[in-house]
Amino acid sequence: MGRMRQNAAMPDLTCRRCGRPVERFADQFDLFEQMHWVCFHYEFEHGDIDPDWVCAAGGCPSAVHSPTPRPEKPRD
Repeated sequence: MGRMRQNAAMPDLTCRRCGRPVERFADQFDLFEQMHWVCFHYEFEHGDIDPDWVCAAGGCPSAVHSPTPRPEKPRD
């Protein structure tokens, strides 16, 4: 699962996307492809839209800042 921390019995869980330690939801580290939940969301669920816009996935973290979906682009 990962190397052990020097002064703890807990494995060293490093996010594959951002390189920071995973602490919260560490029990779901493998479920989220060895990433933070939010990193997993933006990598696999958010799609190609700007991360500042809320996506269609339930629980999108961008909803905190932008609760409405991205406006549709005008069609030619």
